[in-house]
Amino acid sequence: MNSNLSLRLVLFFHLFIILTIRGADAVDIHVPEDFDTIQAAVTAATDGDTIILANGFYTGTGNDDIHLNGKEIAIISANGPENCTISSCRQEAAFICDGTETRNTIISGICFRDFTTVTQGAICILGDASPTIS
Repeated sequence: MNSNLSLRLVLFFHLFIILTIRGADAVDIHVPEDFDTIQAAVTAATDGDTIILANGFYTGTGNDDIHLNGKEIAIISANGPENCTISSCRQEAAFICDGTETRNTIISGICFRDFTTVTQGAICILGDASPTIS
């Protein structure tokens, strides 16, 4: 199976999951169109919303050390991990799952680079958190 077909199948599967768990009031939030940073989009999001990251390189305050605060949201790239990278200049995780995130918290299609904290890595999962990551 070629890599483009594999990527399309993975993205289709995750889109199916996202559409299945979304509520009637769920909205799409676009970064950077609607909010300048990923954290600002997460703060504004409510359960069932999808945050879509445009192609680009996300770094700095508001784009790492992102606290999901138990929200059942999806954070996905618009066009796959080869087009969307989160990088850290600091020793912070990209995403912090504090223990209340469920499988309905989805992080998908993002490339992580330069996360040097050995104890956290790119995604810090604490307690009973169980987000879906792909």
